Amino acid sequence: HPPFYNHLFAGLDYHSLPARWITEALNASAYTYEVAPVGVLLEEEVLRTLRKMIGWTSGDGIFCPGGSVSNMCAMNVARYRLCPRVKTAGLSALPRLVLFTSGEV
Repeated sequence: HPPFYNHLFAGLDYHSLPARWITEALNASAYTYEVAPVGVLLEEEVLRTLRKMIGWTSGDGIFCPGGSVSNMCAMNVARYRLCPRVKTAGLSALPRLVLFTSGEV
């Protein structure tokens, strides 16, 4: 289906190689609580610690495996913030959205 975006798995990150060995050995996908409760709880604890370190009392976040997933998450968050109705009505019920991009980094 053309507008379907599946999980975009990233390449090797040498900093997380030991963790990757463990997840590969356990043969577990670590993207939902149902399939990886320890990974999800660990992610929540790390985020809680990071919030405490910077002085935030509340907040939320996720760890992404790379730039593609990070960009896709950012686009979804921006879309939900701009058009919260997309969650209940679906994308096809909204006017066509436009995104401006630049080659400048």
